[in-house]
Amino acid sequence: MMDGRNAPLWRSVSLKVAGAYLVIGVLWILFSDRLILLAAPDVGTLTILQHYKGLFFILATALLLRALIERHLRALRDVDRKAEEAKEEFYRSTIFAVSGGKLNLVCCEDILPFVGDDPLRLPFDAAGMAEVRRAARKAALGAGLGETDSAMFELAVGEACTNAVKYAGGGVALLAADNASVRVCVQDSGRGSRPPCFRRPPW
Repeated sequence: MMDGRNAPLWRSVSLKVAGAYLVIGVLWILFSDRLILLAAPDVGTLTILQHYKGLFFILATALLLRALIERHLRALRDVDRKAEEAKEEFYRSTIFAVSGGKLNLVCCEDILPFVGDDPLRLPFDAAGMAEVRRAARKAALGAGLGETDSAMFELAVGEACTNAVKYAGGGVALLAADNASVRVCVQDSGRGSRPPCFRRPPW
């Protein structure tokens, strides 16, 4: 993606590609003509060799240009990737600090392992949120939470489901519990856009 951030790198790429083409082209013209004149015994052979020389030059420079462009495109992608990672790290660290360590933004693949290998799947829409809330409350009570804490947990799960219904029409809740903990992951069913991938903080 070309923007002001990597415009200097784009200029560097264009200069390097153009410079390589210029040097190779000049050297090819200077030395290939001399070799052909030495190798051709007559005008007919010289004409044929000139044709082959031109075709070879086109093929060789096309392959070279492709290699140079791919190399520098990889460098541009690395610049964009590092910039995105820096932006994501800034967002994650800022939100983590502002919330006093209570809100941590992570990727989906970082969350799912905490839910468990075989969670209860509860698809829901607007009409099915009550079932998810009841299941969350029951699981919280079974994990040893008191009535108040279980009610708060049920409310938190209900709010997450409400957001999924509001913005995506529904989703699925993944519920897992044992004697010591209860865990719920609410996934909406919307298409969405490519979100930043926030990694867990090192602390």
